[in-house]
Amino acid sequence: MVLIGALSLASCFCAALANYDVVIAGGTQEAVTSAEIAGRAGKSVCLVAPRNYLGEDAAGNYACVERGETPLEAKQALDRRLQACGADFLTGTFVLSATSNEVACASASG
Repeated sequence: MVLIGALSLASCFCAALANYDVVIAGGTQEAVTSAEIAGRAGKSVCLVAPRNYLGEDAAGNYACVERGETPLEAKQALDRRLQACGADFLTGTFVLSATSNEVACASASG
């Protein structure tokens, strides 16, 4: 494990991500939708989100009030959407660089 500032780079994480057909960086609603599309097309998918939860754009108080749900319910709905299409996901993880056969990432959790 190589330390980069306060983040740790776990090379085993990166090697595991290289086994997926599609790696999506981001935890927004659009990222979840992209993962759903790829998963339903038969691709192996892993979504890598920088925050410790999905839906930073969906779980804002105003957006939730408009839909009549709590921020937690909005986040859980995104989790269920990924699970339903067979996509894996990592939260609290940053993609540092990516090529067609290698993904470098860092996790604030170590």
